[in-house]
Amino acid sequence: HQLKKYIKEDTTLLDLGCGSGILSIIGIKLGVAKAVGTDIDINAISATKENCEINGITKEQMITYQGNLLTDQEFCSMLGTGCYDIVVANILADVIIPLCEIVTPFLKEDGLFITSGIINTKEDDVVQAMKENHLEIIEINHMKDWVSITAKPARV
Repeated sequence: HQLKKYIKEDTTLLDLGCGSGILSIIGIKLGVAKAVGTDIDINAISATKENCEINGITKEQMITYQGNLLTDQEFCSMLGTGCYDIVVANILADVIIPLCEIVTPFLKEDGLFITSGIINTKEDDVVQAMKENHLEIIEINHMKDWVSITAKPARV
């Protein structure tokens, strides 16, 4: 699992499309200091809060926000600039592709964008979107029909 490989002490994590919160919760269990989860769906936010409670994750460790990163500039700004070591997105390629355009400002200088949940037929499209948005691919991992791509902002 990519997350485990890159978590260090004091890692901050932004989970785009957090769903049930599973990636953030795993991240915190692996040593993430603080996670922020966002989702467009209020039910996902409720599920994340519930799962945090079940897993003993405190409000200091994880905070959730409902909003649409792709249409709401104010929402993006509120999440912070240059303050996350890792941004994760385990969602459909059709959502990851437009996220490639807006993810870099969230990341610290040496931050990582870890994507997963990509069906293998969409791998080339996601790779292309990353390259077009100055994201340098570090590694691509395949598991059956699914793909995970880890990237970082390219040095200009």
